[in-house]
Amino acid sequence: MTLSELARRVEKLRPSHRDPENFFIERAEIAFALRQIAKNDPPVRETKATATTLAPRWKNAPAAPCGPQRGKAR
Repeated sequence: MTLSELARRVEKLRPSHRDPENFFIERAEIAFALRQIAKNDPPVRETKATATTLAPRWKNAPAAPCGPQRGKAR
């Protein structure tokens, strides 16, 4: 199963009052298929290019302080 087929199945996924159990079955099948794809694909190594494309909204944000800040008044 390809990612585009899984995306189509997710788009169509809706709970139904006629068959509520089907929603959970379909959701579990999609999750299983996604886990199989993730298990078979090699891990993505983060580079500068992927880091900027993954979170472009943080590009101009100031860096958050890490750890306790000593000597600075709050």
